[in-house]
Order: sequence, then structure tokens, then C-alpha cells
Amino acid sequence: MKEIIYVFSALISIVLIVIGMLWYSEETKNKNAKPNFVVMVLWTLIAIINATTYHLIVLDVFKSSLVLIGTAVNIYVLIVIIVNKNYILLKRDIGIVIIGSVFIVFLVLFTDLKEIHVIMQILNTLVYIPLIWGIYDRKGKEPFRPWLIISIATIFNLFVVLINYSDYWSLIQPLRSLFLQAIVLVLIKIREIKQLSFWELPACRQRQVFFYWHLIVNSYKI
Repeated sequence: MKEIIYVFSALISIVLIVIGMLWYSEETKNKNAKPNFVVMVLWTLIAIINATTYHLIVLDVFKSSLVLIGTAVNIYVLIVIIVNKNYILLKRDIGIVIIGSVFIVFLVLFTDLKEIHVIMQILNTLVYIPLIWGIYDRKGKEPFRPWLIISIATIFNLFVVLINYSDYWSLIQPLRSLFLQAIVLVLIKIREIKQLSFWELPACRQRQVFFYWHLIVNSYKI
């Protein structure tokens, strides 16, 4: 039974990451998303190294399946945004890609396998800064639903790692990804809510706004 759940979770994570990333690329084609070019380039470079090191560390194709497939679709999305010329390229991010690229080359040449993998996680986390910053100051545009699908894929990948747990090295990748994806989802949703007018809000949200408005008015009268 354990093996069935193990294989099922791995397959679900693969299917979901492919759906999520292909959906993301379609949103890019339809101009519903405007990815950060620097983020996508660095993610692709990091993903290639990260997938290689992760697979060599865990030596389990099911555990590393999400990372390996994710790398392939990441490359595809990068090609899509370049072909469609739909991305943002901010001056503040150019330094990041230069430093990041040099850092990656240095790591590959002078550090061992596990050190590379851990530092890749740190670097991958830093790459989220321009993405999150772009969502926050509204210069970037990220679609909520593809990100949600990708996050669910990461959850299933975490199940795969936990079911056949070997050591804490295998947990670093999925836990880091899930944490950062959750931050992105929250920021996207906050931005969507702020952009909506009162009548575009869901009924429950309208009632909350109505309640607090009357509470303030009545308190002022008292």
C-alpha cells in the first residue's frame, strides 16, 4: 500500500507541475501574466544545477521527478516568454543576474555536491526577491491559478519525500519551494483584492466592508 501511495503521489506531482507550468505559459501568451525576465533566466540556470544535484543526492527518480520535470517545463516557459516578448526587465534586476550567474559558475567549480545543492537553495530563495518585489510594487504580473497548481504539485512531492524518507537533505528542496510559493500566492491574492472595486468583491467580502463601515460611523456618532 505504501508503494502505491508513493508512486501515485510522484505521478500526481509530475502531472500537476506540467499542467501548472503549461498554464503559466498560456497566461503569458495571453498577456495575463508578465514574468520577470531576470527571475526566469536565473530560475532556469539554477533549476538545471539543482535538479542534477538533487537527483544525485537522493538517488531516487520518484523523489527527484518533480524537480527534473519542473526543469524541463521551466526551460519551455523561458522560451515562450522570449518568443512572445512578454516580460519585464528592470534595471534594478540586471545586477542580480550578473552576480547570480558568476556565483553559479563559481559554485560548480569549487564546491562539492551537497554544498552546491544547499547553496542553490539559498540562491533560488534570493531569486524570489525580484519576483515578490515586482508583485508588491505592481511592476510584474503573476497569475494566481497556475501558481496554485504548482504549489499543490510541490505538496505531493513533499509526500513522496516523507513516505520514503532518507535524510533531511531531501526535505530542503520541497519545503523551501512550498514556503516561497505560499508567499507568492498570498501576495497575488492581496493585489487582486486591492484592485477590485466594492461591487466586484465577493458577497462575503462586501458584508465585511459594510459591517466595518457602519461600526466606524456609529462609533463616531457616539
